[in-house]
Amino acid sequence: MKKLMLLVLGFTFSSVLYAQEVPKYSYDDLKPTASQSTIQAFVSQFLNNYHYRKFTLDDSLSAHVWKNFLDNVDGSKAYFTKAEIASFDKYKYTIDESVVSGDLTAAFEVCNAYRKKYKSRHAYIKNYLSK
Repeated sequence: MKKLMLLVLGFTFSSVLYAQEVPKYSYDDLKPTASQSTIQAFVSQFLNNYHYRKFTLDDSLSAHVWKNFLDNVDGSKAYFTKAEIASFDKYKYTIDESVVSGDLTAAFEVCNAYRKKYKSRHAYIKNYLSK
């Protein structure tokens, strides 16, 4: 009986491993999945209802969160130009609504732009060092 259970568990485990999609690594634009949006909406509701410090999601908190997000993505100001940062400012006061609705467009737009900048910088450095 134990051998049968081990065989069934081993088969189940191996089928789970092989059934998963092999991740692909590229610099193609990332897009939010439905589950990521659902989780974002759930987490925002959970924090809003159960966080020990009660807070309201409004434009001032949205602006603060947006500034912190951009500082975390490009705090050294080595990748984005001032014009690019200004183009992202359209999201500055909409984060509060986006968080509640699960809209991840702003975060993915910034991250995709960062990935493109990183790729071009990496290619430049690689080319420069190969000379």
